[in-house]
Order: sequence, then structure tokens, then C-alpha cells
Amino acid sequence: MTDTTPAALQLADFCATFEKDTVDKVQSRLLDPSFSNETLRQGLQEMRERMERSVQLLGNLENQCPPVGRFSDELILNILRYCMDEAHSEWTDDDPLEFPGAFSLCWKWRNVVIHSPSLWSRLRLPVKRNLLELFIERSANIPLEIEVDNWDRNNRPEDMQDCEGVEAFCNTFLQLLPRVSHLHLEWNDGQGADNDLRYKIVHLMGLEELTSLKSLEITDWNEDSDDLPDFIIDTPALTKFVFGGDSAHMPQVSRNVTDFDCDCADLGPREMLALLSRHPQLEILDISNADPPAYVERGTYSVVSLPKLKSLCVRSFLPTDMNDLIKNLHIPSWRTMRLSIFLDESAALNHPQGEWGIEEFLGHRLFSFDGIIFFQKASRFNFYYTLTTKSGQEMHVKFKVTPGPRTPIASLSKLSSYPNTLTSVTFDIPKLPTTFDLTQALSSWSNITCIQVRTEKTHFVRLLKVLEQEPEIICPLLEVFDCNGTVFQSSRLGRFLRFRKRCGKPLHQLRVGFGVLDTSTMHKFQALVGEVDEVQTLPQPSYRDMKVWGELRELYG
Repeated sequence: MTDTTPAALQLADFCATFEKDTVDKVQSRLLDPSFSNETLRQGLQEMRERMERSVQLLGNLENQCPPVGRFSDELILNILRYCMDEAHSEWTDDDPLEFPGAFSLCWKWRNVVIHSPSLWSRLRLPVKRNLLELFIERSANIPLEIEVDNWDRNNRPEDMQDCEGVEAFCNTFLQLLPRVSHLHLEWNDGQGADNDLRYKIVHLMGLEELTSLKSLEITDWNEDSDDLPDFIIDTPALTKFVFGGDSAHMPQVSRNVTDFDCDCADLGPREMLALLSRHPQLEILDISNADPPAYVERGTYSVVSLPKLKSLCVRSFLPTDMNDLIKNLHIPSWRTMRLSIFLDESAALNHPQGEWGIEEFLGHRLFSFDGIIFFQKASRFNFYYTLTTKSGQEMHVKFKVTPGPRTPIASLSKLSSYPNTLTSVTFDIPKLPTTFDLTQALSSWSNITCIQVRTEKTHFVRLLKVLEQEPEIICPLLEVFDCNGTVFQSSRLGRFLRFRKRCGKPLHQLRVGFGVLDTSTMHKFQALVGEVDEVQTLPQPSYRDMKVWGELRELYG
């Protein structure tokens, strides 16, 4: 530790000398008739102000003594951004913005706050005029992120209670529009909503070219479409568009959107195709159909081309409607589809004329895919199917019969009647289909080279019995048998392996969980198959990811 005693003694001597010299000089001036009292008073005042600045300097230096005082401006800014994000998350009409305490921690931090435009680039409107002007001034000219809502007309800021105040706000908002890069409009349809503000904002957005707008999010479930003006906005830079509400309130935007997230209601295939035709540059598409129509008039549809689309997610369609949508989309570059299909319980049992079930939807596509996956979690109501290609394409289909406690698996005997090019099948389900359905399907899918199974012990034995049928060998091309994650008796699995070898169709690879085979059994199995692969960890395949469906709890184990 550095000894500061000599420096302190020197400062004490300096101060004593300074005080004595000051008193002597003031007294000598008082005795000098040529020196006025006013001049002396002014000199003392200047000396006081200079000493106050020195005291402030000492305070700033003292503030830098703790570790936070020695942080770099960049680190301080990162901390302040985090604090401001927290403040924004708690900023509502009922809870006005409270600036974080870190903003006034010390002179250095305060200086970073004032001179960092990025801290002032996010705001929600409407707000009091003085706060709005503060954000505008300190954000300089950088792009803005703005959220506007109309939750309560009576909650308007005091300076927006009259027409003059509203007009001033609208003029300021219009001036800000060319700077806005991210805009979120949250239009409430409840009692007391400020619809006058909503109409004015919608009108203003059509007056300016929104040159900086890259992301637009609108929520509007109001039922007053006849009262709204035409919502056409010029958005040359817009790439992400999120809309939730009545499709009548959806604005027409520029055709360069690449990421479109839409949550509407009462959309049939025709309305959906017409909507997608506005966005030919899409790469990512996520559509939810909150209240699908009970009846859709069938007919011909115009094909919509989305040549750049890679990821497609569509929720809540009947199987027939989903088919009409998908077959009329030309999407040559797609990599991932997630399609959520539902069917009324009576329709699932009776199959009304002209209406498809899940078997028809999947069956008509088997010829275009190499693999099929059947997945259901024991505690889940839905059933999941995935069709895959060797090039990496994945069509995930979520299916639910409503109402009902549990959705049954598709009829494998029906699926087996469709032409197919399947080489891989996965059963990741607690209970396998009936022995009859398994036999029908696996006999039809004669090109299968890989079977993956994760099921209960007794159902695993049933699968082995199906694969051991004679005289016609089922799945004669089978090379890989993956039972990682399934509990089994080694002796029973060994009998199946010997059967395949005796028939001249030995497996090339067997995959099991790490440590489930003892050394003796491992050697026996290695003599029956080309390779025994022990998998140390159970991978989480894409079809088990529930987050993408809005089901937040991922499935493990």
C-alpha cells in the first residue's frame, strides 16, 4: 500500500500558507484607499467559484477510486444498456418510465448516459412532451425503436388532453417516422381504447416513406374495419413483418419482406394464397389460423411462387385445406416445413366425402420423401409425423383430433396403400401400432434400410416378431437397426439378429445405448452384425423440439 502521509502533510502546509497569504492580502487591500470594496468583493467571489470547481474535481476523482469508477466507457455503456432494457420492460401506461439508478451513479457514468444515443433510441408512445423531447435530443440521429399503444384514452399524458396537444404529438411523430427502424403498434380493442389516436397514427404512416423501417409489428383485433382508412405504407427497407389480428387491418407493405409472421382468423386456402402473393421475396414464413372456417368452397387456385422460401410454418388447418395450400405453393428452395393440422372427432371417424384425414395428407406425399418418423409423448394429446429427404428437407406435421383425450396414430394399413420411396422409418412412440398395421406397412415399404425404434419393452418384442415373419422376409434390405433408448432383453434381440443372419440378410449396424450390453453379449452381437455402435448420449432430434410449435417445454427422456 502506498504511504500517502507525506502528500497529506504537503497539502496541509499548502492550505495553511494559502489561507495566511489570502488573509494578509485582503487586509492590505482594505487599508488601501485606491482599492474599492466592490472590486475586492468581486475578486473574492471569483476565488470562491474557482475553489468550488476544485472541490467538484476532487469529488470526481474520488468517485473514480472504487472499481466502478475505473470501468471503461464501453463497459459502462453495456451495463447501462442492460439497466435500460430492464426499465423498458417495466414501462407501461400505469407505470411510467423510471430511469435506472445507474444513470446517476457518478459523474463519469452520468456523462456516458448523456452522450450515448443508443440508450435513448427506444421509447413507447404516447408520453409527456418533455420526456419525448429528451429522447429525441439525446438519441441524436440514430435509428429509433418505437412502440405505440392506445390502451386507455383517459390515460393520455396531460399535454395531450386537448386538440392542440394531440396535434403537436402527431407532428412530432410524423417527423420521427423516417428515423424509425423498428415499429410496434399495439391496438387495443377494449372499452376505453384510444381509437382516435389509432386512426391518426394509421393515417400518418401513409404520408411518409419509411426509409429506415426494417421491422414492423402490428396487433389489431378490432372489429371496425369499415372505419379505418386504407392502410398502405411505403417501406422500401422492410424485411420483417409481424401481424396479429383481423386481416382487414393488415397494411399493404413493400414486396421486399423476407420474414413474415402472421396470426389471423378465418383464413381458407384461397385467402392465404392471396395474402402470400403480396410477398414474393419471403425466406421465412410463420402463419397461425386462429379460427379456421368450418367450410371452405373447393375450387381451383392460382399457384403462388415463393422461390426463396426456406422455412414454412402453418398452424390450424383441416387436412384437405392444408393440402390445397401446400400443393399450390411453388417453393423449390424450402428446407423445413411445420404444419399443424386438426380434425373433428366425428370427421376423423366417418371421413365425410371430399374431406381428407391425416392418412390421405401424408400418403399423397410419401413418394417425394425418403424417411418417415412417428412421434408421440406419453403425456401429450397431439401426434407428430416427420417426412424427410436425404438432402435434408424436413416436413413436420402436428396432428390433433378434437375434442378428445388423445390423438391416435394414423392407420399404417392405409398409408401402406400409397406409392412410396421410403428407406427409413422411425417409431418414437410409447405404444406401437397393431401387429396387423405394422406387418402391412413394413411389407409395403420394401426399400427400408434403416429402422429406429424407441418404445415400451413389450411393444419392442412385437416389432421383432413382425420382422421375423417367414417365408417372405419383411424389410429384406434392412441394414441399420437402432434401438437406442429402448429397454430390451439381450437374449430376445440376439434371437432376431441370428434370424437375420440365418436368412442371409444380416444387419450391417446395430445401435444401442451406452453400457446396456455386457462384454460377453457385445462379442456375441459383433459376430452377428457388421458393427455394434454404443451411443453415449441420446441426441435431441429436431422433431422432438416443442418450442417451435409454441409448446415451451422440450421433451426429454
